[in-house]
Amino acid sequence: MAADRPPRIAVALRARDPKIVRKAKTYLDWVERGGGAVRLVAPGEPRPLSGADGLLLLGGEDVAPERYGETDRRCERINPQRDAFEVALLRSALRKDLPILGICRGVQILAVALGGTLLQDLPAELPRGRSRVIHRGPRRTDSRHRIVLAKGTVLARLIGRDALLVNSHHHQAVRAMPPGVRVSARSADGVIEAIEHPVKRFVVGIQWHPERWPRESSDAIMRGFLAACRLGRSGRPR
Repeated sequence: MAADRPPRIAVALRARDPKIVRKAKTYLDWVERGGGAVRLVAPGEPRPLSGADGLLLLGGEDVAPERYGETDRRCERINPQRDAFEVALLRSALRKDLPILGICRGVQILAVALGGTLLQDLPAELPRGRSRVIHRGPRRTDSRHRIVLAKGTVLARLIGRDALLVNSHHHQAVRAMPPGVRVSARSADGVIEAIEHPVKRFVVGIQWHPERWPRESSDAIMRGFLAACRLGRSGRPR
């Protein structure tokens, strides 16, 4: 394997449709600006992680609550086929110890695949009396709020700060953490904004959208992800 080639990042899409690829362009550009090479993968593709150095999971539909043992109370859109595809990708990537980065829905499907659960609708399910944070703006626009990073986490080391202003566009979030996984960031209302696996080489999920948030912190996240992908080139079969 050529040591100087860009790391190949499997980017999971819900379908190989030109409109879906166009919608994913900000993610793809983010990977390529950081020095990675994109490989698009979608349901129905055999061996989707073959030759991949890392896996990127994107935002999108709500995870079907049946995946974490609940009935649908406040989901907006679900895509069971996408859920099944991404859970299978995650399990395969974890077995191979591939670096994984999940964005928005990506952190949620990561948590569910590892045994966690989700808040189905933040405005309805957060306990009353908490300091309210707007996690999604009016008419489904991005909002902005601060998060606090947990000391000693991968994310805190990458960003080099204790707190961060982020963009936000979600109505669901991680409720119960999976076993063996740690919280690496929260917002002021206690909502989990990032998680990571402390044992795996790089398994990080974040609730905000760095791909469309032109800040040094966004660049730092991609640099850290791609650095982990480069370190994994041992030549072993994947």
